[in-house]
Amino acid sequence: MYGIPQSRRAKGHLEEALAEYEKIAAAYPNEIRPWLDMVAIAIEDLRDPDRARYIFERGVAALKNPDARDRLAQTYTETLTRLDTPPPRPPLPLHPS
Repeated sequence: MYGIPQSRRAKGHLEEALAEYEKIAAAYPNEIRPWLDMVAIAIEDLRDPDRARYIFERGVAALKNPDARDRLAQTYTETLTRLDTPPPRPPLPLHPS
């Protein structure tokens, strides 16, 4: 079930990955994983805290299980701290050309 969005994310097709996770979230409303993965994409890959917040709020509204909502909130907060570090940069060449 998660193979398609994971593959899309691995290939850098982030919007397509998000769309696939949205389909899973709609088909399986009690599943927390699509919400966790969408938040991770928004924060880690897109580096877009506003979008992550929007996804998080929708997930909290959609999930009926209080434990799942709490887990989503905890993971959202923890993942959000990753924005405090700059994105990885390519290594510098040893000998400038």
